Amino acid sequence: MAKEARLLQEIAEGEKEIARQRDEVLPHGIGEDALLLQQSFREWLPDALSEIQSLENQLSSAKQETGECRGRLAAANLELEATADLIRTLEAEDRADRQRKEQNEIDDISRGQFLLRRKIKKRKTIV
Repeated sequence: MAKEARLLQEIAEGEKEIARQRDEVLPHGIGEDALLLQQSFREWLPDALSEIQSLENQLSSAKQETGECRGRLAAANLELEATADLIRTLEAEDRADRQRKEQNEIDDISRGQFLLRRKIKKRKTIV
């Protein structure tokens, strides 16, 4: 994007220079100096226009490159979001597994205590 801005600036400066040179040539009217200025302008103008065309071509390429970079960035962001979603899913599954294990441990302890109490009751009734 910085390259695009720089190229746009250079194009604008080139166009201003053409306009400035044209405006400098026109008021001189007729005469040897005017003819020399006009001839000089006519010789210089194709090179200036060619330079502007080259800058515009570079700008077009820079815009295409920027678009491609934006596409890659968007794809990377999608991959990042998908990865974050996967991590959240795996973390949720991990939490659920831990909760199931904790509940199983609680259930095992409860069963053990129940069986122990039952065993103690049987002993009391036997004695």
